[in-house]
Amino acid sequence: MLGSTDVNAPQSSRMSPPVSAPLLNETGTYLSAGEPLQNDSCLLEGGAQRSVATAHTASLLATADPAEQDSEGNTPLCLAAQAGDLAWAQQLIHRGADVHHINLDGDNALTLAAAGGHLTFIEWLDSHFWQSVDHENYHGETALTLAARHGHQPVVQWLVSQGASLEHLNDQLKDALAEAVANGHLALAIWLSSQGSDLRRVYPDGNNLFLHAVCAGHQRVAQWLEDSGVDSQQSNEAGDNALTLAARHGHHHLLAWLLGKNAGDINQINRNGDSLLLMAARQGHDQTVKLLVQHGADIGRVNYVGSNVLTLAAISSESLALWLCYEGTNIHQIDFSGNNAFTL
Repeated sequence: MLGSTDVNAPQSSRMSPPVSAPLLNETGTYLSAGEPLQNDSCLLEGGAQRSVATAHTASLLATADPAEQDSEGNTPLCLAAQAGDLAWAQQLIHRGADVHHINLDGDNALTLAAAGGHLTFIEWLDSHFWQSVDHENYHGETALTLAARHGHQPVVQWLVSQGASLEHLNDQLKDALAEAVANGHLALAIWLSSQGSDLRRVYPDGNNLFLHAVCAGHQRVAQWLEDSGVDSQQSNEAGDNALTLAARHGHHHLLAWLLGKNAGDINQINRNGDSLLLMAARQGHDQTVKLLVQHGADIGRVNYVGSNVLTLAAISSESLALWLCYEGTNIHQIDFSGNNAFTL
């Protein structure tokens, strides 16, 4: 029953995280007729407050206004979809709730349920109401990209069986496979590739799946991709390759694996003249800096503004700066602003 049309609208704020029972007000009592929904810690956190409504508590919801919206545009039905609370949703629909309501992020019941991995809820929606399987929220997310990001494989499989687009890119320029890869869901990535998702796809920003895996630090996924023929030497539009991404993000175990495979020049520089060592030092990645030094990175490298590894480390990590002094880094290096490690 789910179709394949798109929804276009202005971008808004982030989507609320799934909750299990947004039924309680600040005092811990159930909402009464006309009382505004609260989207605060009372609703989003806590043990008993997150429990899914049962038949016993459903009667207490009988006076809640199905059209009431919280600060993010969520109606009670939206919150039921986030929680996967079918009993609550059925009662709300019986009382006239709009199943096609869209919140301020452009999410509908389908995308909210998919993000939470609630397959039974999604199947119920499909059997009773028409909703586009490729509906996009205002961030370009579909039910499929959201489910893939969170690793909800049964939901992903069901959506693909209903014709959800494997090629669609969200606003982060990722399709469902890229979301699975970037979030370390190896089994799901393997399944998506078996369904026709292109492992060798190069995205508009120049990233491929190997770069997505490296950037997020998922070595097992990166290894599988390389074994599957994905280009491990790819550079994106910003000039980053696997080594630069691993160094900048401090994934020292993955960087060690790449260096062990001779994946590239350890002293390569980016457009700012930063080497791998300078990138890691700028971010204060102690273990990554030490790994690079141990592998022979040029400790005397200076970038295009005159900074060396010590001046960059002095800003982000005092302990790393001290270690570099003992390693023989030039402590007198002055950058083009007249600063050295002691004046920063």
